[in-house]
Amino acid sequence: MPDDRPVENHPAAVSSSMAGLPPNSGRIPGFDIRFWEVLAVLGASIGFAILVAMVTGVVMGGFDPDRAKTLATSETFALTVLGLSTLGMFVWAHIIIIMRRRMSWRDFGFRPIRVRTGFAAAVLGLLAVPVMALTGSAVQRILGRPLESPQLQFLAPDGFSWTIVVGMVLIGGLMAPLAEEILFRGLLYGWLRRFWRILPATMLSAAIFGLIHGIVPVIAAAFVVGLALAYVYERTGSLWTPTIVHATQNCVAMAIMFASLK
Repeated sequence: MPDDRPVENHPAAVSSSMAGLPPNSGRIPGFDIRFWEVLAVLGASIGFAILVAMVTGVVMGGFDPDRAKTLATSETFALTVLGLSTLGMFVWAHIIIIMRRRMSWRDFGFRPIRVRTGFAAAVLGLLAVPVMALTGSAVQRILGRPLESPQLQFLAPDGFSWTIVVGMVLIGGLMAPLAEEILFRGLLYGWLRRFWRILPATMLSAAIFGLIHGIVPVIAAAFVVGLALAYVYERTGSLWTPTIVHATQNCVAMAIMFASLK
């Protein structure tokens, strides 16, 4: 059942005030996230992703640079790297945070939400699709680049196939948003809110979330969506809400992209 207790009576709000932390709405979890924990999970996840890409390249292509380069743009490589890297985010977060602290994922932030809240989050995810598209297109125009999906080469390196569609929707549309919300809203934003008010914490977490995507048009679009994701997390106090927004946006954007290839 959803936790409908008033914010001021919620354990997270009480623990936050008792700890004398800077202003926090009391809606998001009040456990004392440490900076080293944020760096450890984020660093381990990035390092593991790089290792997965290197090992996968060697296993698939051997030590032949030309063959490895060809396989690096294949759907098998893309699905393997994205799938294992995403799984790595869950594993590191579970080991470093959940197991070490002996806490539950609900304590971490995955509190139950109302059906109407989930529905509203899905609608917001739908609205985020054109916002991201317009933001990315604007940046491409400013940079004088062609108007095309900057992630297309990685997400669908071999063009349309049902294997890549199903794989990317499951991994990139569902698993990745869940993992990224754990890292960027649950850990990073949660740590920033221990010291900063909502606006600066939202801006910085969204900026880092954008930068991690690596491609300039995608960085700008992810930054804009990152603002909304932090807002809905703060507003509802549950990581399920930004996860639903994020997953809906990713799934719909991928569906549109793959439909254009068919």
